[in-house]
Amino acid sequence: MSTLTSHTTEINALLAGLQIQDPRLFQILSMLAADNSTTFQVLFPIQSIVNDLIAAAVPPLVPTAGIFELRPNSVHLAWTAGDQNNKVYEVREGTDWDTAFFRVATLSTQVDLDPTTIGTHTYLVKSINSTGAYSVDFLTIVVVIPTIEAPIISPQVIDNNVLLRWNEPVSTFIVDYYNVYKDGVLTGFVDSTFISIFETVAGTFIYGVEAVDIAGNVGARGTVTVFVNEPPDFLLADSRVSDLSGTRVNVGLINGRLIAVINTTETWAEHFTSHSWTTPQDQIDAGYPIFIQPSALTGYYEEIIDYGSVFTNLIVNLDWSTNPIVGTVSVTSELSSSVDGSTYTPSVIGQSSFFESLRYVKLRINFTAVDDKSLIEFYNLRIFLNAKLLLTSGTITVTSIDDSMATPSTHAGGAYVPFIRPYKSVNSITLTTNSAQPITPIFDFIGIPNPDGFKVLVFDSSGNRIGQEVAWKVRGIL
Repeated sequence: MSTLTSHTTEINALLAGLQIQDPRLFQILSMLAADNSTTFQVLFPIQSIVNDLIAAAVPPLVPTAGIFELRPNSVHLAWTAGDQNNKVYEVREGTDWDTAFFRVATLSTQVDLDPTTIGTHTYLVKSINSTGAYSVDFLTIVVVIPTIEAPIISPQVIDNNVLLRWNEPVSTFIVDYYNVYKDGVLTGFVDSTFISIFETVAGTFIYGVEAVDIAGNVGARGTVTVFVNEPPDFLLADSRVSDLSGTRVNVGLINGRLIAVINTTETWAEHFTSHSWTTPQDQIDAGYPIFIQPSALTGYYEEIIDYGSVFTNLIVNLDWSTNPIVGTVSVTSELSSSVDGSTYTPSVIGQSSFFESLRYVKLRINFTAVDDKSLIEFYNLRIFLNAKLLLTSGTITVTSIDDSMATPSTHAGGAYVPFIRPYKSVNSITLTTNSAQPITPIFDFIGIPNPDGFKVLVFDSSGNRIGQEVAWKVRGIL
């Protein structure tokens, strides 16, 4: 029993006298004396409001002991709670809280942020309590992202194939791919630490490689100087100019030239309605003065060439012309080959590649725009097929009369020499003898596709046919 209830008689006696002076005071005190539970029910909501006001008046403490850790795919921040009443933490990036960029709000005392750019980044952390009140001050965590080191390149030259290998450089974040340069010009990119480049002319070239991580950071460029000799024993077997009638994605064909990169799926009406434009002037006012703007960001042209039969030891080279219309659009190429038109070799990045055998060549021209205003004109795509000349040699004893036993018999009129390799075409035949006398060996060869052999005859200084051992060499394309 409460104290107030135990003294009810005494209190009522006192209140009887007070009622005469102020009836309101009598009613209030009567309520207090009647029942404690009623009193608590009346006062508790008031106390809750008071507690909230006190909490709002006393903001939470700022977090302490901020640290960071650079991980392969994130920036990890951690801190210690200022007090146990903290419910949420807000992280911003910048040096001034009011202007800093909001990054994340978290219930935890640690967070993983996306990989970021090279340099110094300042993160600010504030505590927030249950009423939404922020700590007055903030915790500052300064993060430094170091640059990516330059790869160390190891070159190797085989004939005119330049093989470049390099180490994976030290990088804070995971390396996504590598940019490859020749004489300071970007020629392609690979996601491995190796590339093969074929040079069609002799010279001294400077190759460079730089890593690009998953945050888009570009590392320092490693370089190496390589000397390349003249291409040995390669002959131009085919040269053609594409009519650009292959597969086009986000690329248009206008007057025999490709226009990249554009949206080729929308209609003229959709071009306006999708951007809430009603007139061409609306488009111009929006910053797109060319009728096919805004452009797409990526696209490609792909073509397959059938050379009719399987060739071996070939080099495919591409060349083209471009005309920038506006902005910047990068152009890169890929090459792959097939002997059956179904299964293709892995694509090789670059304008030149060596293939051991092929009948079909698949080429792809990739276009990448820096923004939705950039456009480029692409034309004069030329494809060169360079075949390696294979040398075969041997000796034959030539008689002074026709060999009626020659095989095939249609080759009467000289000693028949069958080819020991299946040449598609023959580039040269060379004959020599060891005779001290002035004699002249000659050959009889019909330059048809897929020839089977040739005939050899020998004459003395008077023009008479004679017998003699003759050494022969044949260079041709397989």
